[in-house]
Amino acid sequence: MKQLFVLFLLPVLLLAQDHLLISEVMIPPDSEADIAFIEIYNPTGQTVALDDYYLSNYNTYYQIVQNQFSQEAIHFLGRFPQTAIKAGQTIVVALYGQSFAGRFGKQADFEIVSTDDAIPDMTSLYLGASPKLEFTRGMVILFKWNGQSDLVQDVDYFPWGLAPFHTYWMDKTGVSIDGPDGDGDVSAYLDDLPTAQQKARQAPTGDLSPQRKGIAEVSEVSSNGNGLSGHNEASEDWQTSFADATPTPGSFSETAGDGSGTATINPDTVETNSSHNFEITLTGSTEYTLTSVQIVVPAAFNWSRSESDVVLQGTGLSGAALSINGDTITISNAAVTNTDIAVCNINSVTVPADEGLYSFRIKTAVTGGTLTPIGIFPAVVVKKKLTIREILENFSQYNGQLVTLEAVVAIGAGITRTDRTDAYIQDESGRGINLSDFGTDFPDLVRGNRIRITGQVSEYRGDPQIQNFTTEVISTGNEVPGVQLMSISQASDLSLKGTMIETAGIIRSIFTFTDGNSNITIDDGTASIVIRVWQTTGIDVTVFSEGDTIGVRAVIDEFSSAAQLLVGYQDDLFPTRLKEFAAGSGSVSVTPDSVGKDEDVTLEFAFTATSEDTVQRIAIDIPSYWGWSENPADINLGGDLVSADVSVTGNQIVISQAYLVKPAQGSIIVGGLHTPAADTASVFRIWSGEAAGPLSEIKISPVLLVGTGTGVPTIPIAEARKLDPGTRVSLRGTVVIGSGILRSGQTSAYMQDGSGRGINIFDRREDADIKRGNYIVISGLLTEYVSGNNDRVLELTGYTVRVLKTNSTLPKPLEFSPFEAQKLDPAEYEGTWIQVEGRIANVTSDDYGSNLYVSDNADQVTVRINRDTGLKTDGFRKGDYIRVRGVVGTYRGDIQILPGYQEDLEVFDPSLKPGYYEVKLNLPPRPFVPEKGEKLPIDYTVKNSNSHITIRIFDLGGRLVTTLFDGAPYDVEINWNGRDALNELVPIGTYICHLEAVDNDTGERQTKTAPIVVGTVLR
Repeated sequence: MKQLFVLFLLPVLLLAQDHLLISEVMIPPDSEADIAFIEIYNPTGQTVALDDYYLSNYNTYYQIVQNQFSQEAIHFLGRFPQTAIKAGQTIVVALYGQSFAGRFGKQADFEIVSTDDAIPDMTSLYLGASPKLEFTRGMVILFKWNGQSDLVQDVDYFPWGLAPFHTYWMDKTGVSIDGPDGDGDVSAYLDDLPTAQQKARQAPTGDLSPQRKGIAEVSEVSSNGNGLSGHNEASEDWQTSFADATPTPGSFSETAGDGSGTATINPDTVETNSSHNFEITLTGSTEYTLTSVQIVVPAAFNWSRSESDVVLQGTGLSGAALSINGDTITISNAAVTNTDIAVCNINSVTVPADEGLYSFRIKTAVTGGTLTPIGIFPAVVVKKKLTIREILENFSQYNGQLVTLEAVVAIGAGITRTDRTDAYIQDESGRGINLSDFGTDFPDLVRGNRIRITGQVSEYRGDPQIQNFTTEVISTGNEVPGVQLMSISQASDLSLKGTMIETAGIIRSIFTFTDGNSNITIDDGTASIVIRVWQTTGIDVTVFSEGDTIGVRAVIDEFSSAAQLLVGYQDDLFPTRLKEFAAGSGSVSVTPDSVGKDEDVTLEFAFTATSEDTVQRIAIDIPSYWGWSENPADINLGGDLVSADVSVTGNQIVISQAYLVKPAQGSIIVGGLHTPAADTASVFRIWSGEAAGPLSEIKISPVLLVGTGTGVPTIPIAEARKLDPGTRVSLRGTVVIGSGILRSGQTSAYMQDGSGRGINIFDRREDADIKRGNYIVISGLLTEYVSGNNDRVLELTGYTVRVLKTNSTLPKPLEFSPFEAQKLDPAEYEGTWIQVEGRIANVTSDDYGSNLYVSDNADQVTVRINRDTGLKTDGFRKGDYIRVRGVVGTYRGDIQILPGYQEDLEVFDPSLKPGYYEVKLNLPPRPFVPEKGEKLPIDYTVKNSNSHITIRIFDLGGRLVTTLFDGAPYDVEINWNGRDALNELVPIGTYICHLEAVDNDTGERQTKTAPIVVGTVLR
């Protein structure tokens, strides 16, 4: 992380009675400790240099003069870089800048823990292993020290917590100390107010933060103190001078309440060049009434700028007045609170053709105050809705481009190939495309997952593909869209390569090769075609015989210049005589899939027909422990159900007169629902059937989590591992190695949770609920198993389990070098999911499995491949670099790593890691004048194609101006037109171009920077 040094050569006059103030402190719960921040405000009327200012969170900070610091893991003491804070300016110091930006949508001015290259760091004199602002009690102190004197000067101080926690607060009474001033004389501090008498503010609740109501330090003694201006900084009445409110980092005003409020915008994601009515909802706080609101519409948005297209709603604006000046909407005479909200509808707005994130800048004020920016601006993502068909039909335009798509996985990763990723996706345009990567760790690529994928369009031997991609799961259990039923002659069209289709034919031959791969040739009278069945799919072709008539769902592929059909799953091949009846058919998802406790909700059930027969009736059972109006008026139908009939009998909704045939879809929106007051996982049973006859329950009814999903109180696995055997515990986590994997026919599985530790689950039978990716709550008895070699395994036995979610993302493994892994303490790390990388030093086999010895030249660790896992090791050779994921075990006291799945073993090329490739950044050594329309060419080189690059522009204050590029490296002309993210010309001055290259496999990064001088036209 870089340190930012910007020296402001400005005169500084600090009046005796004036000093900086701590204006807001975000003290989050421990689970969100990384979003903490401290806001500082300058009320002095003068620019204040921060060179000798420090910030700390513990009460012996003054020992800095003797170079002595706390040893607590949660503590920190940092010095500001050479910079200054202007009069009336607010600065924000984040504990972790990256997490702060993720929560509040803006960058902090400084960060304490180095996490983001774009944010200047505080100079750390002491930084614990896990610094945080402790939720229940603590303090922060802003102080000044010239580096020589015996005593530091308090600038401002804020303590929190209940009275019994007063020992955590500041009191230098009776302290005498000698600093590095060259003499041996000690100096004494004046008396602070005793901690037991300090009026500390109670720790905030929920997501609120303590904020100053104004600049008055209520009840603070202004003389005979240790403060910079003689104040006794321990004597302030923070219970009065601060109030808890929604966090507003960087938005302090001397008038309490200015800049308060939170805003949302709907819609928040739109397509380019589209027109919308935007609804901005502003909610005030419990402490203040907002009387003035200002909204600035992004300049790139086209709208009438007329009052006729702005509609004010909500009780907070019932008597408000409206005025518009250009893109600025000003609302006066408002009365906005947390219950009396403000809604501003801006109608008939056309968004720009350029993709991007466009913020609506909002300011608020109370009576007599000044309009001040709120903490987080609502923003609209403008993007082009791209389809696979458009890419394929305009391939020359998109080849080499970074694109984002929404599609459904047609053939997942690890199906047709296990040595690399060779998967397929398809969207509603009815076309599909290949996903290619040398890695195998892509758990999102599961058939039926609707994903948002960002990657680079490329080609391999003329076939379109997407590589260097990242994925995000939107929903699961989806049918592949746009699958057309066609003849074999139509399916032989090579222009459709990569697309999933459905066809049928009579089997003419079945041939299985010695390597286990098979070809099935089918004929429908129009043509014949080969169905390719790779042995890695596990498809059993012996269930079919020559002469059978089968249907096939497959991706069109090519072999020897002829089309062939690529299948991935057993059910891709099916006898056409088998008929799926309407009763019990269909798939259903529910949105949202999780809700809070004891609240009013509306649920949307999306029903997709999966039968060739017509589904004419659907029933939904509302759980009996839910509140519901039982009013048909609270039910709305959409999609292909819009013209159906609705009736209600007790807690059951019945839809009749529906006509759904695969792949028709319809939605059932149910309002008037009230969730239970307890944590639970609620199953909504769904039934389907024909017009007459019984209804049958569909195979998988949707599950909706209420609260945390179960009423069983759980503890972290790390805490459970410290308890005595024989203790009964309840745990919550994700299964990383499932039942029947390490031991065939038994459950010897492993789960891991957010505490970063894992534990074994044992039973003498296989358990289908203990499956990799299942998010579970499990209750059982802690048992210590001791082997004949005196190896110890902490197990959970005699358990009961409840599956909350399936196909959950696996927890990120702890990463160690082979040397570090070999030194792990088994008592702490046994059963924990980890990852190591290194060179294979040796490979051995025995009757029960194989060993890979992975080395980093300092030590080696054993990777044990149990025979029951079925993992193939014949492709691994001595000298290969390998990445291994598995759980920590022991054998005769030595650490070993136990993988369970083929994707847990990955050979990689270390030469592609950062440090092995070249990164360059070259800029013309001259000023440029954007005012004249000049553009500055950005010349860069990144030789590792398996990386992600970002090119940003920063000002000398370290603030982000704009992002020029964010994606995979390729040859493209990049220029800066001298404008910021809001498309406004930047002021003249010096800026920094920052290039960051991140290796996709390792996460390691390289950076390059270069200065840019923006000039102006001489008049």
